[in-house]
Amino acid sequence: MNRLYDNGLFHKWVPKPLALLLIGLFELPVLAAAGVYTGNIADMVGSLGTYTEVISMANYANVIGMGAVVPVILRLERRFRGKEVLAGCFVALALLSVLCAVTTEPLVIVGASFLMGIFKMMALLKMIPVIMFLITPTGDRGKFYSLYYTISIVTSQLVIWGTTGLAYQSEWQAVYYAMAGVLLINALLAIVFMHNKRSGRIIPLTGIDWWSMALFAAAFLLLDYVLIFARQQAWFASASIRWASLGFVGLTALFIVRQLTHKNPFINLRIFRKTPVWHGMLLLFSLGVFMGTAAVQTTYTSGVLGYDAYTNAQLYAWMVPGILLGGVMGVIGFKRGWHLKYFILGGFSCFMVYSVSMYFLMAPVIDIEYLYAISIIKGLGMTILFIGIWYYAMSTLPMDQMLSVVSVLMVVRTFVGVALFAAIYSWAQYQLQWQSAANLAAGMDGVSYNGGMALYAPVQVQALLDATKTLYGYVCIGGLFVLTYVFTHHFGRLDFRRMVTISRAISGTPIKERLRRRRDDDGDGAIAAAAAAA
Repeated sequence: MNRLYDNGLFHKWVPKPLALLLIGLFELPVLAAAGVYTGNIADMVGSLGTYTEVISMANYANVIGMGAVVPVILRLERRFRGKEVLAGCFVALALLSVLCAVTTEPLVIVGASFLMGIFKMMALLKMIPVIMFLITPTGDRGKFYSLYYTISIVTSQLVIWGTTGLAYQSEWQAVYYAMAGVLLINALLAIVFMHNKRSGRIIPLTGIDWWSMALFAAAFLLLDYVLIFARQQAWFASASIRWASLGFVGLTALFIVRQLTHKNPFINLRIFRKTPVWHGMLLLFSLGVFMGTAAVQTTYTSGVLGYDAYTNAQLYAWMVPGILLGGVMGVIGFKRGWHLKYFILGGFSCFMVYSVSMYFLMAPVIDIEYLYAISIIKGLGMTILFIGIWYYAMSTLPMDQMLSVVSVLMVVRTFVGVALFAAIYSWAQYQLQWQSAANLAAGMDGVSYNGGMALYAPVQVQALLDATKTLYGYVCIGGLFVLTYVFTHHFGRLDFRRMVTISRAISGTPIKERLRRRRDDDGDGAIAAAAAAA
């Protein structure tokens, strides 16, 4: 890691303050770049004349692309120079952003979003090792995860707010043009200031299992289609959903067989037998129980309270104070050796407070300040869980095994759990809304035709209100099961001995000695740790 940083990314004549500034200028636009900006989905749907589901599918395709490229990132790192990787990724992301702005075909946005995920991850994993050394020269993963996740999540929330505001003042395409301009400037800066050295000897790309990479991507893209379009097409009553589901199962089976029989597997599936990895994946999936309610909240604030897209984006921005607090708690917690079990339990408890508060706040009119307060709590919970669960899942893994786990856990955390529960909640909200409307309509039989029509809009609003309140009640019940699971899980006390935060208290082994054992002289270990935080 030291040699990686000594070589750095830039020429020797670049002053260190300028180098730090350039790293920030490179990192933030890459974090912000995306095929879909969630605050502008409604504008995109109206302009393109398509379904909301198509744009949502493109949003998750970005995550799938990021996960698909992680296992091969070390070979790509060794095959190309750092300048070639960063400048090429900046240009590719800029061109794909322009493509998303000019196309009139929604499926093109899905493909472009998938490719943007690949280039985005390649660029991030070139910069993060340097950022990791700047944040924690000793390689303390807990401190690094706490600070880097805080930066990453804050950036994502501010991007939602900023891009929605820009689209509100102009058009949704302006966001892509602005991002493309920033990325092209970054490409020029990379060409001028970055050196031409390699991080190690050249490794050819012929050893990459491209077939496994294709199977991985195709399987999750089919699952993306199933989870997004399931409600619209009446779940398995649709032949398209049935065939896509069978395709996902078949491709997943082929992928698993290939990994178990291939000499150099794309993903080492045997690692998932380890208790922290398995339970970490289950906890990340359980996170979807709460994060899947984002669309439910938006439906309530838009359909009942009448907020526009920009006001909804402000609610996301109010998560930032909670996110910052969560990052501070992470740094303090890992430094003082807080028990990881109660740290994670606290994160899920924050989400429970958010869900219970939404249940009791359901009303036709409320002060927006209440939503600001629970947004802060939601941001706190999300940051704590992103840090805590990810650290627990990686706690027993050496650097060379991380890349196999990161690829799957990233997709489970950001796509599978969230999309599955969002689909269930969307279907349940629709069913509950019509059931509530039917119950309310039973008392309107004696009303005249004109009077009944006058009551139609209030009835629909009340039905949506009742359905959303009922749904949040079910979320609270589901959250109790999640809290029970977290409270009763032992969180691997034996495995906990390997964790840096309590190594001094349990084993007495100096932290620096442990870090020296794990440090990879070629920088591969830093890249693997960086992938774990991406």
